[in-house]
Amino acid sequence: MFKRTLLMSALAISSAANAYMFEATYEYSDGNIKPEVDGTNRGDIEPSFHLLDVRVYMEDVSIAGGAWEEAAFLDKASYVNGQWRGLDVEVGNVMIKSNDYLIGGQAVINDFIIRSNISTGKNQSTDDRSVSGGFGFGSYIGEHHALTGDIAFDYDGAEDAFTYRLGVNYHGYLPIGDSIQSMSFDGTLYTNNTRYAADNRNGTLTGFSGIYTYYPLPQVGVGAEFDITSGSNRETTGNYTDSTSSDLGLFVHYYPINHFRLGINVMTGKEEDRTTNSKTINQTKSWAFNVRLRF
Repeated sequence: MFKRTLLMSALAISSAANAYMFEATYEYSDGNIKPEVDGTNRGDIEPSFHLLDVRVYMEDVSIAGGAWEEAAFLDKASYVNGQWRGLDVEVGNVMIKSNDYLIGGQAVINDFIIRSNISTGKNQSTDDRSVSGGFGFGSYIGEHHALTGDIAFDYDGAEDAFTYRLGVNYHGYLPIGDSIQSMSFDGTLYTNNTRYAADNRNGTLTGFSGIYTYYPLPQVGVGAEFDITSGSNRETTGNYTDSTSSDLGLFVHYYPINHFRLGINVMTGKEEDRTTNSKTINQTKSWAFNVRLRF
């Protein structure tokens, strides 16, 4: 009887070591933007970004099903989360600071997915505020694929602008044969429509973003991400702005132990705006470092 109790206790400890219900991620990123207007450099912009995301899952999430990074997806996990985002932008000798706070969550019921979130933000320099929110519905397709659609809105007090967004997201996980290797892809197609009340402008934006990850080991992921957009603003006066952007990033993350992850990524991007009278090009380079705790 005593040996049986010890065996059951050992199994419970082993199970707990390979599962988690709490996850916290912190990321810091730093970048440089070089704006050029009609061929003339206008001085560098130095943004830095902090993010803290905390998730509480409704039940144990096991890492035994495949890549550790994909554990919550493979377990079809439900969760609630809170997030803080802080942005500091240095333009010349001026520092602009803003903070955003988000609460949200996901429920998975018989493979049906429901998501929602709401957030609020404030520019500390100008006291302008913003609010955004959204919800989405979708479903798992088998064990390793999911398709969801979402509707989101955003109000930006600084520009007195209201934006709504429609998006479709696919996430898939693919084991490679009978080996421990695997890969995943996450892709989102989206469109935004913005109304600027102050000057009676309309803006549209369409984009496609994707993340590909290769897992040579369950605890290691290397990959690439991209985001491509095309948009335009039209005024009743006939003035216009047409814009395109493209961003490409490379990343690696590694779990040295079950409950701790390190990650780093680098990114480069280019945004081009053509207005009625000028052309602006923004060249961006950035890097980010992140850590994650699970227990």
